[in-house]
This record gives sequence, C-alpha cells and structure tokens, in this order.
Amino acid sequence: MSVLGDIENLDGNERLLSILDQQEDLKAHQKDWHHREQLALQRLPAWKLLSELMEHAPVEGEVDDIRSECEAIRQDRLLFHEPDLIQPRLDALTALLKERLNQLKEQYLQIYTQKMEWLQANEYFSRLTPEQKHSHPRPPPIVEKPDLQPLDARGLLNELNHTSLPGWQTRIAALSGQFQACVDEAVAILAPQAKTLVLPRMTITSQAELDTYLQSLKTRMEEALRDASAVILK
Repeated sequence: MSVLGDIENLDGNERLLSILDQQEDLKAHQKDWHHREQLALQRLPAWKLLSELMEHAPVEGEVDDIRSECEAIRQDRLLFHEPDLIQPRLDALTALLKERLNQLKEQYLQIYTQKMEWLQANEYFSRLTPEQKHSHPRPPPIVEKPDLQPLDARGLLNELNHTSLPGWQTRIAALSGQFQACVDEAVAILAPQAKTLVLPRMTITSQAELDTYLQSLKTRMEEALRDASAVILK
C-alpha cells in the first residue's frame, strides 16, 4: 500500500504528523486490510486444495477449461475477487475427479468379478485344496466398492494420493495377468509335467491364413502333448 510506504519514508515528527493527517484514510484501509485477511484465511486453503487436485487431473477438454481458469486466477492475482472464483472451480474439479475415480473403480470391480467367476470355474484351480489355495495361487485382493458421495475435496485428495487415476488404470490392466497366474500355479501343482505353449501373434486377413495358422498351432500342440501331461496356452 503506497500510503504506508510514504509514511515509512518520513522521519520523526513528519511521520507523526502524516499519520494524524491521514488517520481517517488509514482507518478505512485498516477495515479493507482486515477484510482481505479474512478472505485470505478462507480462500487460501481452498486454493491449495484446488492446486493439489489439479495435479491429479487428466488432460481433457473439461479439465483443461478449469485448468485455464485457475491459471488466470494465479496470473491475475484474483484471490480477493468478488464473487469468489476459487470455490466454484474447486467444486467443479472435485465432482469431475470423483466421477472419473468412481468409473475406474466400477470397471475394476466388474472385471474382478468376471475373472473371479472364471477362476473358480477353472478345472485346475477348483481342484486345489483350501490349504493349496491359501499357500500358492492367490487372486489379487478385492477392493471394496467405495461410496464416493460423502467425499469432500480433502477426502478425494487423500484417495488420489494413495492411488491415482493412472494407478487405477494400471491395476485394471494387471487383473487378467494376476488371475492367469493363479491358474498357471494351479496347473503347476496338479500337473507338474504340463508344458506352456505361447500362441503366436499375427494378423489374419483371409480364410487361407486362418487355416494355415490353425494347422500350425495344431501341429505344435500335438508335439507338446507327446512330452507333457497337459498344455497351457498363453
């Protein structure tokens, strides 16, 4: 505030006289300073939350709009703007990230349920004793379906700090392999002479190519079965 700077540049009696001359203005400024202090106490925590949540936000249209608005608040120093520009952006980003997080958890649980049913129906895994299932092939731990509605911005940030949106995507991508590993271990226990056969990857564009592929695969499987009690296809 320039008025304070001007007073500070004065010495002794001149400073005192300047304070007395401007006391009404200083009182008015004091009210404004107090108001800004209260606004800062109220809005800075929301701004900090908004900034930290933005670090978890994906790059996409709706989020990019909020990100641009936040950058404008930062660059133009709009902390004290009326009406408040921060809380509406925090509310919007919180709602968006909760929706994305909920979608990923729903996807995880859907795939988990499908794979668990597949695992329980597997002829090898189903033949294991409870002791064998406990000590060897174990599926990944289930994640309880969360109720995201009560989460406020702080609770959401805590969840994302624990497992981010990309972290959930990684979990989803790993599920199939984790369940397949359970079956592989079960086969290794019950059929230790089993042989693993990796299916060749290729692009098939015609019936002739399909016939050739299947014939080649049949030959390889027959060869594998000559030396093994079972063949695990991967």
